[in-house]
Amino acid sequence: QPYDPLYPRQPSLDAMDVPAAWELADLDRAVVVAVLDTGVSDHPQLAGRLLPGYGFAGRGDGVWGPEWEDHVSHGTHVAGTIAAAIDDGAGIAGIVPGARILPVRVLGEGSAAYAIAAGIRWAAGLEVTGVPLNPHPARVINMSLAILETDVIRDALDSALETGAVLVAAAGNSGPYPFSVWYPALHPGVVAVSSVDAAGDSYWGSSRGPEVDV
Repeated sequence: QPYDPLYPRQPSLDAMDVPAAWELADLDRAVVVAVLDTGVSDHPQLAGRLLPGYGFAGRGDGVWGPEWEDHVSHGTHVAGTIAAAIDDGAGIAGIVPGARILPVRVLGEGSAAYAIAAGIRWAAGLEVTGVPLNPHPARVINMSLAILETDVIRDALDSALETGAVLVAAAGNSGPYPFSVWYPALHPGVVAVSSVDAAGDSYWGSSRGPEVDV
């Protein structure tokens, strides 16, 4: 058990056999994981693991462009779940503590299908008009968001998958009704993730259906 005070409050790690995976994995391997979300802010548990990102949606104060800071905290929470330091005597334990987080803000002021599609393409190392090329293409692209399907996002997902990146998306938070799994988790080739409670049962608020992979 790692020396992290909040580890006992993370039953999901044991449910996923993460400690066993730590024994087998190279925890220092710097896999680049893009977090397409509300941005990611500096945090002690992410120290040394945040790459320069980009903001395709405003942060609520009119600032666009290279700024990727998180003014909501959702994206920072997601990044911590993925890559928070372990055995540091503070906070939680991340699933992949050696990962490098690439912040891509696609949710916020002016958020639209274009922002999400551009964020997907940029994270995968593909060209986006008017934006400097990403020098750190992501091996994994995490999308903890749920939207309606559009042509521009579908095309961006297909292009990103062609690079060999692993795309992961939340199934959604609408429960079993009125929808099942939302987009982009529904897109072929994207890993659709739902959630369970501490007992291992489906969480009542999560979208579900045969399309869920994890």
